Amino acid sequence: MEQSRASRTSLLRRHDLLSSRDAEANNSVLLTWQISFEHIYKTRRSAAELLSLMSFCDRLAIPESLLRVKADEPSRSADGLLDFEEDVVVLRSFSYVSHTADAQTWEMHRLVQDATLVWLEGHGRLDEVREQFVHHLHTAFPTGQFAKWPVCRILFPHAKSAAEQKPVNPSALIQWASVMYHSAWYALEQGDLNDALRTATAAITARSQQLGAEHESTLWSIAMVVSTYRSQGRWKEAEELEVKVMETRVRVLGGEHPDTLNSMANLAATYWNQGRWKEAEDLISEAAEASGRVLGKTHPDTLARTSAFHRIGRHDDSQPVKKCCDATEE
Repeated sequence: MEQSRASRTSLLRRHDLLSSRDAEANNSVLLTWQISFEHIYKTRRSAAELLSLMSFCDRLAIPESLLRVKADEPSRSADGLLDFEEDVVVLRSFSYVSHTADAQTWEMHRLVQDATLVWLEGHGRLDEVREQFVHHLHTAFPTGQFAKWPVCRILFPHAKSAAEQKPVNPSALIQWASVMYHSAWYALEQGDLNDALRTATAAITARSQQLGAEHESTLWSIAMVVSTYRSQGRWKEAEELEVKVMETRVRVLGGEHPDTLNSMANLAATYWNQGRWKEAEDLISEAAEASGRVLGKTHPDTLARTSAFHRIGRHDDSQPVKKCCDATEE
């Protein structure tokens, strides 16, 4: 991606073909763009800021819901909507952005994005606006639960763009890791296993760095990789990570914490899928008994683990023994 962007930026700097015949036209495309942009920056600063933010998005179908996120005011106030629409009018008048078929989304040319990023870099604002983009995406991107799929579908291309734009600031990096985790969740639910694995692994790295290897958010990220491995049939690799997560939770949370019991049940399912009946039966039995004590005998998790125990005990493969709890967090 960076090589492609560098190539396009080089193109921006080339002199127009007419420049050799007309000395007055001896400006690069980039310089021409900068004159227009700096005019907007001076006369309508908010429009320039909007274009800067949009330059970090996927260039197609950029939704209003992503652009209008605000930390300190309602994102859909009447005044805010009017200001936003006026900013868009300015950008459209310079042909920097255009409407898609959906009136609530916009698109822009890749070279406009690159030129804006070049300007931000030259003015020392690249990291600042990148962090704003990450914050907007972190605020807008929901969990990967089924009910949230329509929103995830709209924002997922922008999360993929964010995956290539890892921030440096620690607080922004934590938000970025959350975006990676939620996008991995959605990708996994859609069967996009390569993207799920890539973004979940990125979340592990960032969360380990900022929060520590034993932080619960880091463990959830590892569990997401485990879920991806399961979907790929990579049972041994899934087992190795599950053992790590379970042992960490036993040590940090205790042997009967609900998250620990989830890990035990999930590891039992992995044993079962490898035909290791005895290990699976012993572990799910322990998880079911502890779940009954901690959560109650009628709790859904207890019932699921008890049912799994009976199926494992019969070596009943008419229904697969699935993990009893998704690798998820709110």
